Amino acid sequence: MNLLIGLLTAATVATQVPSTERQACPTFTPGKPYPWETREILPGDQWVWVYLLINKRGRATDCRIGEGNIRDKDRRGIICMSFEKNWYTKPILKDGQPVEGWFKRYFIIAGTKHEMRDLEARKLYFQQHPTERPECYPQYER
Repeated sequence: MNLLIGLLTAATVATQVPSTERQACPTFTPGKPYPWETREILPGDQWVWVYLLINKRGRATDCRIGEGNIRDKDRRGIICMSFEKNWYTKPILKDGQPVEGWFKRYFIIAGTKHEMRDLEARKLYFQQHPTERPECYPQYER
């Protein structure tokens, strides 16, 4: 009988021990900001609206720079080349079929004030969300 009570007690304790398994990191979606990042334009930021012609596979085949505060032609050209070479999205669908079409995308080069604000917000986010792991949110060098 003592053996049965001991086994039941051990089983009860075992079910109440917190799991040491780590949860999987959330899936990262390119272009989606981390939860603490601001989309607000701050002094020193450079930004533009980018208009992309998307093919049936979701790749940019043409690019136009719209309104914004980046005036340098070379920088605008580099932004477009980068989108055309590296960027993709889900295809645009019409009646369930992929079609070619224009897509509007916001692009920002964060200035120093923006970067400092995001760093402070990152620290606060992890203080307020102790179950989140910083290694799930890598910091990329700018």
